Amino acid sequence: MTHYSEPYINWNNKIQPLVRPIIPETPELPPSKSLAAKVQDCSRHPWGVIDYHLYLAAIERGRDVLTRLEEVILLNTGGFRQVSLDDLLDADVFSRSPAETNIILFVNMPWLPLSLLTPLTEQKLVLGFDLQRRHILGYFFESAPDNLVDIGYILDEGQQVIDIHIDRFLAMYTYMVKEYIEVLGIGMFRYFRESQYELPTGMDLTVTIQIAQFLNDFADLLWGQKSTDFRQNYTDYEEQLRTLLSKASWESWFAVQKGLTIQQYREKKINQMKLEQRVLYDLLFDRPYVLSAPSTQSLS
Repeated sequence: MTHYSEPYINWNNKIQPLVRPIIPETPELPPSKSLAAKVQDCSRHPWGVIDYHLYLAAIERGRDVLTRLEEVILLNTGGFRQVSLDDLLDADVFSRSPAETNIILFVNMPWLPLSLLTPLTEQKLVLGFDLQRRHILGYFFESAPDNLVDIGYILDEGQQVIDIHIDRFLAMYTYMVKEYIEVLGIGMFRYFRESQYELPTGMDLTVTIQIAQFLNDFADLLWGQKSTDFRQNYTDYEEQLRTLLSKASWESWFAVQKGLTIQQYREKKINQMKLEQRVLYDLLFDRPYVLSAPSTQSLS
């Protein structure tokens, strides 16, 4: 069995909790619900928390592979515009001057409060990719438009909270899936300290899945003739993580049907010996950042 060495933890990165005071205002009834409100409605769990399997389904609604390949936003020194994968391949963006900015924005994710009792905001996490540096990027906005194309107008207002080279991401990703699945219960970005703010565990995994999906979609651009090798090596990882997130969701809903409270469900999962079962709880509810020695269990 092949073993993968653990990537280093970036202890130089100071991670701050994303806790901000929210002052409720008297809301005006909008003509239609915002993206955040729609996603929250679709992601509600009876225990009053966000079900990130349902959250993932909500943000992917209407974004099939054809849409994803044709509706990314390219920002460069000349401004920004909506482009397709074919446009990027024709433009040969990698041959341009290293000093020229070429950033792709590929998904706009509402930042939902963990508790449904907390007032909803228009905070967003927008994921992108720097074509010149081959870095995965994440921008946090206190308030941002729902349409991805409009983010180009306000990108300088966002705080960059993720900035990681693609090779570093894949090393962490592979190690988590193949060697140490308990990282899932903490969050990959949190465990390896590669985000400026702590992402909720389920949100961390959702971000990881969205990045993996982007890399798979745009493998022809990023790896050229080696794109087939990339897909053969990594596509299954994404599916395994999606399956685990789905399993965490439906097991918790079955627990609700059986009349269990959050506390009872938590005790049941913690007492189970199989590591994967404890991780299923962690994907729904954050826990203190405590890890035991690396486990030899993997998802495969």
